[in-house]
Amino acid sequence: MARRRWLWPVAAAVVCALSILAAFGPLERNRRSDDDGHALFADGWRIRLADDAVTEKMAAREYATHLREYADAGILDNDLYLTEVVGSVATPLIAAARELYPQTRDWPWEWHLADTGEVNAWCLPGGRIMVLSGLLDDSVLGDDRDRLATILAHEVAHAVLHHSRESVGHAWAAQGLAWTVAKSLKIGAMRESRLTSALKTALLDPRTRARETEADTLGLELMARAGFSPAKAVETWERMAERQAPAARTPTAQRALAFLGDHPSDSERLERLRRLYPQAQPLADSSQKWDWMTHALDPEQSEALSRAANAFGLDRLTLAEDRKLVAAFAAAEHLSTARASSEIEQAMWETALDPGGALQLGLSAMVHVIGGWDRLNRVETAWSKLRHAKPLLEDPEQIKRLALSEEDRAVTQTTIRRLAAYLAAPRTQRRLWRDAAEELGKTMPKGRQAILDRLEEAP
Repeated sequence: MARRRWLWPVAAAVVCALSILAAFGPLERNRRSDDDGHALFADGWRIRLADDAVTEKMAAREYATHLREYADAGILDNDLYLTEVVGSVATPLIAAARELYPQTRDWPWEWHLADTGEVNAWCLPGGRIMVLSGLLDDSVLGDDRDRLATILAHEVAHAVLHHSRESVGHAWAAQGLAWTVAKSLKIGAMRESRLTSALKTALLDPRTRARETEADTLGLELMARAGFSPAKAVETWERMAERQAPAARTPTAQRALAFLGDHPSDSERLERLRRLYPQAQPLADSSQKWDWMTHALDPEQSEALSRAANAFGLDRLTLAEDRKLVAAFAAAEHLSTARASSEIEQAMWETALDPGGALQLGLSAMVHVIGGWDRLNRVETAWSKLRHAKPLLEDPEQIKRLALSEEDRAVTQTTIRRLAAYLAAPRTQRRLWRDAAEELGKTMPKGRQAILDRLEEAP
């Protein structure tokens, strides 16, 4: 009995010592590069018990497993239109993160789309982004780039702030505390398991909710700095909230979710974002030119893009072949078929550089897949010197006659295959029609509605 009387104080002392170690152990501070006074998120000292190399290795292994599974199932990046949508959002977000947090510049950033139908997205340590196609369903986010930027910026913020490391470290601390107490008090395995669970709840849950709040705040800043609309963050989370069961949207349920859930309640999140987004708007207005997808081209780039589009054959793209839609538009506006076709083609090209439009994404894919403006110019120059040149999409065999290196020829062939598949995708065609309809609607609202109605009727 005497032995047990001192055992309890010793155990308590051990627990206290370990708690102090967990609370004031390895400290780190995120390093931001900005000094403009517009930061929404203030960095501070963080407790990170897990080593960066450990979580990096875990993330690389997990991501590789997902990629292999999705590729084997034939659902990795197979929706060319949505893949380009994801890329058009991920690229400027990555650039913004690299600029704001220099330590992320050496990360092996990459992104993919998996056509699983699930509503989810994540960014693992090291910048490994995955979007599941259900998130881009018309009933969720659709193909709206600002909405997708809201979700991806939130996930990228988790990675930038090393939240996975913090979670792993606190989980280890909980496991270690439980083991120490169990051995000191000589409790059984079942009670040790319950103790571990209780400690994990105490150590992880409040911090998890705090991390979600941090990811919301930094995510809003990242999407603004990348050139996306911060106001859309509120709309996006409202849309996500609407997917909850009605019972979960009652005030009582919201308070319970705020207290017990791993994520902040929707009402809490929306209140915070409504308060913050006006502060983020100046960042979006003055955002750097990360990518021409979110900002206008300079005159030299615009001319190079036009020449390259002609070389590849994008200037041959037409919507007039869909006679049913042309006829619907003509009937609504009392036009001849020829006049209707002309109006539709003009409207389509008027939207060529509109951010997030189908044509703009196709042009962007051409620039990115081929590897940038320098190679694009080399290919266009070589093509222009051919006798009786035809558009490359129409006659890819011409690549063999281009005065290019073998590497340039191979990349050009890949670009042609990617563009052809993108332009043939049903979603691309629907988006081209939607873009044209919105442009036509500025002067011909009846024709616009006729096109949209026919698109809704199509399978």
